[in-house]
Amino acid sequence: MKKRKGQIGTVTVFFFIIFVLIIVMYELQLYTYQAISTAAEDALTASNLASAVIDLQEYGKTHDIIIADPEEAYHIYMNALKVNMGLDDFGNCTSQPDISGPVTVQEYIIYNVRGEDVEIYHFGESRFSQLVTGGKGRVTAPNGKVIESTSVYSRITFQVDGIWGIHTTAVKDALADIVT
Repeated sequence: MKKRKGQIGTVTVFFFIIFVLIIVMYELQLYTYQAISTAAEDALTASNLASAVIDLQEYGKTHDIIIADPEEAYHIYMNALKVNMGLDDFGNCTSQPDISGPVTVQEYIIYNVRGEDVEIYHFGESRFSQLVTGGKGRVTAPNGKVIESTSVYSRITFQVDGIWGIHTTAVKDALADIVT
């Protein structure tokens, strides 16, 4: 009988290369998700701050920081979000190819603090306003942070395409406090 050379060395190297390739692709996907998350969070915070246009007359009289026109603030927010995330007229992101589908504003909430009272203006999927008497320090934003000063909160969702056809729904939120 003639001896044949074994193939175990070739098979082991082949599986090792596949394993390393999978790990590298996984790390690249994590890096992509982190980059998208950071960019979206920065755009969200910048948009919140852009919409925080306070009433200077009210501040001059009472030293209360108030967003006088919540409707106008919401329109400013939408325009700022469009610019900051590179959205087209349909809400699709043109600056990040991995973001698929439209960016949806789930919630946009203004918390105006007047003395110890909190006025809440909610925009997004539903619109309403309410006054919480003595709510300063007791009212919390949806992300769990306590409202101590006039603040703007927003939450967006969008689809992210991953490797191997994996689609993930991303949810980002931010709260911007407006203080003197």
